[in-house]
Formats: sequence, C-alpha cells, structure tokens
Amino acid sequence: MRGFSERERRSEEASVALRIGSAVALLAAGCSGSPGSSVTHQRYAYTCCSAPDVTRAWHPGQTLTLHWTAQPAGTTSAAAARVTLTAVITGPYRDVASLKSREPAASTLRSAPIVVGDQSGQQPESTIVLPAELQPGYYDLATRSEAASGNSAGGDSVIQVTPTG
Repeated sequence: MRGFSERERRSEEASVALRIGSAVALLAAGCSGSPGSSVTHQRYAYTCCSAPDVTRAWHPGQTLTLHWTAQPAGTTSAAAARVTLTAVITGPYRDVASLKSREPAASTLRSAPIVVGDQSGQQPESTIVLPAELQPGYYDLATRSEAASGNSAGGDSVIQVTPTG
C-alpha cells in the first residue's frame, strides 16, 4: 500500500480546509441574511386619556373608562416588547389646590394592568369601578405606561366625582 507523498498530503489538507471554510461561510450567510434585509416594524407609545374621560363628571356606582391612545414612536427590527398600562385614582379632595398639595387621600382605586405589545397599535381601555359609597370630590388620576425594558412615562389628570342625582 502506497503512502501519500508530501505534495499529495498538503493538497488533501488544503482541500479539506477549503471545504470546511466554505461550509462555515455558507452557514454564516444563512443565519445572518443579506445586508439590508432585516424587517422593520412600527413601534408605538401609549398615552391616556381622551378628553371626555377626564372632563365629564363621574358618579358613584359608575365605571370609569379610560381610553389609551397608541402613537407612532419610530421603527425597530427588534421583537415586540411588552408594555404595561396602569391607572390609579386617589382622593377625594375638597378642591384642586388640595389635590395638588399632595395631602393624604382617603381612597385609592386601581385598574387592572393591561399588557400590550409595543408593535400592536392597539387602543385599549382601562376601567375602574367607582363604588356606590365613593365620596364626591376631586380625584387625582395617575396613568403610567411601562415598557419591559424599564422605561416608563405617565401623567396626572383631575377628575370630579359628583353625587348621583
């Protein structure tokens, strides 16, 4: 049985190295896609609330409905991220000045958290049931939109609860 000459052995090693290198290059190209081929998606940020949500008078026993608005916030090639939307009312306060002074509140009511995706563009609604025994007055409505990354935004509005009549 004849052994390989030095020249044949080097040629075979080069051939194997070339085949391995080609296979690695093909695998890398298949995994990464061609430049510029990534898919982008519209991202959305969420704000609350529509004007009628906060400008109308609410009554004990009603369900406060808050409308979230999805606003375009750029594009991304990343996977969709979770966004949690929350709303809390605290009060009652005798007037807006005492509400803004951050005096302690007698009541705190929360909506159930709503989870949406930052690429969905949904227009969800939060609800808070106002108990029949809820005292009339001014209430602070605090809303918050929190991304899974920890980034958050929020705001406060004043709502008024008046006696049923």
